[in-house]
Amino acid sequence: MNLETKHQIWILDEAIDGFVKRIGEMETEITRHNMLRDEPYTPTHLGGPTTRAEQIARLRDYLDQYRGLVVFCRDLRDRATDMSAMEFAKAFASYVADNYRQR
Repeated sequence: MNLETKHQIWILDEAIDGFVKRIGEMETEITRHNMLRDEPYTPTHLGGPTTRAEQIARLRDYLDQYRGLVVFCRDLRDRATDMSAMEFAKAFASYVADNYRQR
């Protein structure tokens, strides 16, 4: 494995670690809001959720997005370990085009 590929893997590993940490924070926030479901909710941002149920739904959406990013980064990391840097770049472009088109 060449240095460029190792560097790409390191970047992906760091991204995965960050997303996993954020997933834990989201799960804690969802649990907190569930425990306080009957308590009054004061929105922290204008234009944001106005009820605790809306905030929980919003956090669950974010949680799903972060989990998707972890899967995406792990797939890329696994592909990078088996390819040269140029092959990885081509596979990355193809993977994104095939799996993550704008909807």
